[in-house]
Amino acid sequence: MPHPYWLQSAIRRNPRSTGPNRLPHLPNLAKPQIVTVVQPKPQQKRRPIRREAPYWAIGRKRAMDWSEQNGFPEPGDGGQAALERYVAEVLAMRGHHPAESTIRGYVRKWIDEYRARVNNGSPR
Repeated sequence: MPHPYWLQSAIRRNPRSTGPNRLPHLPNLAKPQIVTVVQPKPQQKRRPIRREAPYWAIGRKRAMDWSEQNGFPEPGDGGQAALERYVAEVLAMRGHHPAESTIRGYVRKWIDEYRARVNNGSPR
């Protein structure tokens, strides 16, 4: 195999520059080298931490007061629905209108919290 053009011109200029030990900076031209390129995975965008809105503290306090007066709701007695309506009214009077499903989730959490406090740490 003939030498590449740039190497031929280098040999013509300096005939003693040929040989394996004379040009250590040149790659081995007889064997092609296979280079694999590993691309890093694209980093996912980090979402900001979602913080609880401050008006939920107001709703929690009112829900705990309501639970102190009426006790915690039992399954099927309609107490959770009444508590949800009460919390929705309290928040609406302050200008906040969260979704019904969001209110239901918070009220469920507050009922479990109140029940655990009343039952000395037992959730049910």
